[in-house]
Amino acid sequence: MAVYEIKEKYSFTEKEAELKRISLEKQVAESRNQLLQAQNEAQKREAALKNLALENQAAESRAKLLQSEVEIQRKEQTLQLAESHKELLFGGLLVALGLIGTTLAFSIKLRKTNRKLLELQQGRDKFYTIIAHDLRTPINSLNDMGGLLPHLIQEGKKQELERVIQQIEYMREKTKLLLNNLFEWGKSQYFTPDVAEVRQQVDVVPLVEELYQTYLPIAQSQKIDLKAELPPSFVTQIAPKGLLMTVRNLLDNAIKNTAEGGTISVRVSPAAVGKRSNDLTITVTDTGKGIAPDQLHYLQQVFAGKVKPEVGIHGLGLGMVLIYNFVQKNKISLSVESEVGKGTSFELTNGLL
Repeated sequence: MAVYEIKEKYSFTEKEAELKRISLEKQVAESRNQLLQAQNEAQKREAALKNLALENQAAESRAKLLQSEVEIQRKEQTLQLAESHKELLFGGLLVALGLIGTTLAFSIKLRKTNRKLLELQQGRDKFYTIIAHDLRTPINSLNDMGGLLPHLIQEGKKQELERVIQQIEYMREKTKLLLNNLFEWGKSQYFTPDVAEVRQQVDVVPLVEELYQTYLPIAQSQKIDLKAELPPSFVTQIAPKGLLMTVRNLLDNAIKNTAEGGTISVRVSPAAVGKRSNDLTITVTDTGKGIAPDQLHYLQQVFAGKVKPEVGIHGLGLGMVLIYNFVQKNKISLSVESEVGKGTSFELTNGLL
């Protein structure tokens, strides 16, 4: 009985132990399942957290991208606005420059017009001065000598009559020269200021001979020895009217400044230094009163092209201004040498310039 009870107790104990073991195994299995579930849950949560983090990062990236796009758009708008302002500024600058240019051009044109008007007014005043001074003198002299003629004829004073007639001829020629000078000066000033006479192949000897014959009786009437040294012929390329005007004025100037008993010579010769074999030199020399040093220096500066001549400056007459215009337009050299009390020499040469 006791043994049975012991066996029964032992058997119960084993069953209890087995039950406990089974219970423990179940608990272990449940714990393992719970652990696995917990691990799975943890993994799921971790994955969810990672996904959430990724989504947050993606959202942040999208937000940053959106912000960048907004910033870029803002900057583009700012740039477009700046470009618009730039275009407006550039357009305004162009308009301003156009207005300034138009105003400046108008101002320059107005100044040129005013300067031209002033020059015309000064030229008109100078023209009146020349007429009043140079033309009045020979005309008054002609009137005075014309008034003497009836008296001298009535008195039978033949020698004095011849002298007065010679003086009248001289004054007539002088007045003719002055009128020609006035015409040429006015034409050069207002009608053809930049136009030179056309050069031609001309025999200059007949031209100079004609002037010599014109001034010979005038020189003789004033007891001046007028000589001409002319070759039989000398053909060269030159402007004939301008040459006649120049030599006529030089001869008239020489007669005006040479006293009785003096000598004037006009000579035509080949140029000592020229570019062509038919280049010539015309020399007009007198033994007159000469030119003062300051006037001589001024003349030399004028004909060297360093000073623009004006009538009345240093005693410069209209004839010299016309000579200057001729030599400048035709590229002719004109030199002058003079000594007070001994005389003056003008030398005109083509082919040097």
